Amino acid sequence: MRLLEYTVLVMGIIVCVSAGLNDVVPDKECFGTNNGLSYSQSYIRHYRSMKRRYKECTHINGNLEITHLANNDYNYDMSFLNNIRYVTGYVLIALNTGVNVLRFPSLQIIRGNNTMRLRGKEYSLAVALNYKSNYPKLGLIELHFPQLKEISGGDILFTQNPRLCYIDTINWQAISGRGSDSIDAPGTDPVSPFNRKCAECPVECKVNGRSRCWGNDENLCQRAPPNVCHSSCPYRCYGPGPEGCCHGNCAGGCWGPKSTECMLCKDYRLWNRCVESCPLEYDHLNQMCYIQNILS
Repeated sequence: MRLLEYTVLVMGIIVCVSAGLNDVVPDKECFGTNNGLSYSQSYIRHYRSMKRRYKECTHINGNLEITHLANNDYNYDMSFLNNIRYVTGYVLIALNTGVNVLRFPSLQIIRGNNTMRLRGKEYSLAVALNYKSNYPKLGLIELHFPQLKEISGGDILFTQNPRLCYIDTINWQAISGRGSDSIDAPGTDPVSPFNRKCAECPVECKVNGRSRCWGNDENLCQRAPPNVCHSSCPYRCYGPGPEGCCHGNCAGGCWGPKSTECMLCKDYRLWNRCVESCPLEYDHLNQMCYIQNILS
């Protein structure tokens, strides 16, 4: 009976759209890239290659690199980013001067299993060089991560993005779960702002007297960060003190200490619990463990 129930669960994930749940996106795993700041084609071909690679993807196995969107006369359709929820490696956003806004409306976890080495540090989120010197009207103005719950490993870098708004309002420590020394953010940016004019965060985004948002829209508020955890908690927590620590396999928070009480899983889900890896007799579909040959 348990096997039958699990078969139904896994198959339901795969065929949920055909079953009539048209608002649910079926899981699709795609492989990322390892190009860094380089590219080997024209700007437009590079963009089209990214679009083909990530279209309808929900899970990125590897790194998500969005770079060189630099043709100012081209209408970039970035909707192929809309369904991405999980990245196992790093996220790089760099050298983009042909777009004003980049949206990642579904991204929840950047795992940081791979990191990008820059300036002697290892980064799992790097946002850099999104401007064009002497052209103050070109470059990235807004970067939306409204669902981002956790950056599990690696540091965070924002540098040389003189038009970029709102990033300094975000509580990055709540996302990384680590101290301020893991975050290189706008306060030390070597490039002066090009007369940056950012609207204020909506009043709906104010939490404990501080407004935090990704943009001037109530749907772009950074929601209340998790509790300040006890020093003995290596990851997240659901309450004060050492007894309030989340299980090490949880991501984004929890409502209890067990691996069955996670908001999200760092790696994989086996039945109703989060695990670091699937058992030998199991395979995995994106982050879901399933019995081998069950889908054959």
